[in-house]
Amino acid sequence: MQGNSSVPDLGLHDIILPPPPSWWPPSIWASLVALLLLISCVLVAVAGVRYFNKRKLQRLAIKHLNQQSNITLTELNTLLKQAALQYYPREQVASLHGQQWLDFLTQSSAHKANFSAEQTRWLTALYQQDSLAQASDIQLARIWLKHALPAATSWRGEHV
Repeated sequence: MQGNSSVPDLGLHDIILPPPPSWWPPSIWASLVALLLLISCVLVAVAGVRYFNKRKLQRLAIKHLNQQSNITLTELNTLLKQAALQYYPREQVASLHGQQWLDFLTQSSAHKANFSAEQTRWLTALYQQDSLAQASDIQLARIWLKHALPAATSWRGEHV
């Protein structure tokens, strides 16, 4: 081997680079970010399942209401009472009837479903088995089901 006479031979070797760093084990920051992402995903999934389950009976009541073509006011009232008993404390709802019941329905929906406007007709028709509900009654019940359920607070303003 002939060397270049102008460059002196210093006895140096080629530079050998170390292998690139491995991604495993991850750094502490990457581990924390991954853990936070995992916890966030679990919390979102749990909240979604709770939200779905909490509104299950509400959806069933609305579905039942939509499937009925000729519903009496007594059947409509029974549906509203059953839905209220599922979401509100039984001690508050079970004994309500007449004007108190209509006041509860109005107040628990934050006055979005105004049963007071129809109170005379409702109070007389509730005790007549053959009194068919009008379209406005069904719409009023649908509004109540959408806005009063599930109960975030009781109808007296107390947190449930």
